[in-house]
Amino acid sequence: MEPHCFGRSPSPPSTRAPETSSIAGRKKESPCRLAHYSGCKRAWSQALDIVDEELWKTNAMFLKVVDKFNDRSISAYVTSGHIKLMLLHDGKSDDAIKSFFQEVHEIYIKVL
Repeated sequence: MEPHCFGRSPSPPSTRAPETSSIAGRKKESPCRLAHYSGCKRAWSQALDIVDEELWKTNAMFLKVVDKFNDRSISAYVTSGHIKLMLLHDGKSDDAIKSFFQEVHEIYIKVL
């Protein structure tokens, strides 16, 4: 499964209507959108690599901030079944983020 970027930034190219170029009505993506999506995708992949390394070093489920993207932080939470939850945020409260992850984990368990 491919990571997705959410937030105020442009959507991934596959979910936005492509812009039309002047060459025979061919459709192409804006370079700005593609650059953002590529950078976002790279940031998530890098954060996943860090989580994979860190999850073997600790027994903690909440890994706190594992990486940064632009001016935002990426926090991670790993369940006992090694399901990785990650959040891109600009907040500073580790307790609020940990509580959010715990609530999501509880809901995830109920759905299963």
